[in-house]
Amino acid sequence: MKLNKLYHRAARPFARHEMSWPRARIGTLLGLGCLALWGGSVAGCDGGEGPAPRPQPVAWSTVIEDDASGAFYSVWGSGPSDVWIAGGEAGKPSLRHFDGKAWSRRDPPLAAKLRWVHGDGLGKVLVVGDGGQAALYDGGAWTTLNTGHPGAVLWGAWLQSDGTGWAVGGSAAAVGDDPGPDKLLLLRRPAGATDFEPVALGERTKWPKSSSSQLFKLWRDDASGTLFAVGGRAYVATSGGGAGWQESFSDSSGAPLFTVHGRSATDVWAVGGAIGALLVRFNGKSWQPEALPEDVPFVVQGVFAHPDGRVDVAGERGFTARRGADGAWTSSSILTAANLHAVFHDGKRSWTVGGDIAIDKTEHLGAIFCDDPAVPVISP
Repeated sequence: MKLNKLYHRAARPFARHEMSWPRARIGTLLGLGCLALWGGSVAGCDGGEGPAPRPQPVAWSTVIEDDASGAFYSVWGSGPSDVWIAGGEAGKPSLRHFDGKAWSRRDPPLAAKLRWVHGDGLGKVLVVGDGGQAALYDGGAWTTLNTGHPGAVLWGAWLQSDGTGWAVGGSAAAVGDDPGPDKLLLLRRPAGATDFEPVALGERTKWPKSSSSQLFKLWRDDASGTLFAVGGRAYVATSGGGAGWQESFSDSSGAPLFTVHGRSATDVWAVGGAIGALLVRFNGKSWQPEALPEDVPFVVQGVFAHPDGRVDVAGERGFTARRGADGAWTSSSILTAANLHAVFHDGKRSWTVGGDIAIDKTEHLGAIFCDDPAVPVISP
């Protein structure tokens, strides 16, 4: 693995998540090592006495770690033979596709770094990114979409099976201001349309002052139609049943929530952090804090809730950990100096992606890791 180049570029104080908190709060990248992610929950011992045997590690394999096309922010797939990984550099998208056997580039016709990718599971894929740019892939060609907010950063996206698309983000300069209509963005694209339309979030009575006026990610429970959006200063909005959007959780700690994922409308997880990592869980009525491993870094940016009850998280300094269905955590060792931004399971394999995304500079290296050693590597 080409660790030295990435380490020397990354082993400096974190500037920020490219927007929202002081450098002094984030700390520095530490050391290098090798990573093993422990899988599953602890099995019982024969005879029923003594401690349960420790789970066996699942080793990550490096797909690429010095990708000069840019850092990666998102990974999504409809299955093991349809995995998409999105990122890029300022003004340049980078979209990788894995068909179960080989890698290809599927860059959209956008002059923007991509921040998120999501598909309908039926062959269509939606990407969003800097400059309020977005595009839809239909399996053969790209269509550029108009979001109406060229000054925004779109951090998250969701594409429903009926073709309805969603995007969230905010003004790139909206830090320390009260949220406004052009700063805190929730956008909806009707099926078949080329334009997004703004969606009102309703009154935000609990929004703390000096917050990051952004929405970062969203997740939809398809069974109930409930959509969850998370953002700066631990803000969570929910919508379902035609009731409109309402704030359902707000926190005065100053920690943003970056990513949200769930199993149902009554089992939703969100992660974030700034001066301390944050994990919260929605049970259908309220959000409650959940414990993280003791060795968790200051910032956790990726979360994935498995159907079997496990939860994976990923964050700065190459950190990953898995929460078993019994609530017990197993942390990894440090795999890389990269800041891991997303984690995902395609039904067969686990993925985590990132790069030196928190470094304040113009060139960023991308990193992709998978727990399947049969996945071919990508040459830098």
